[in-house]
Amino acid sequence: MQDAAVVPLINALVAARPIYGYKWITAPLKQQPRTKGAAPVNHKHVYRIMKT
Repeated sequence: MQDAAVVPLINALVAARPIYGYKWITAPLKQQPRTKGAAPVNHKHVYRIMKT
């Protein structure tokens, strides 16, 4: 997935659960694309986005 598609999803999850780290945020993101036919999100990708 492109950063532009993932950033709003990460922001929504962090807003709902602010104490979650990148690994916990990655878990629901891995499930969402499979239902939509897109590639799953890697934990390293989520980490890179969250640290900025």
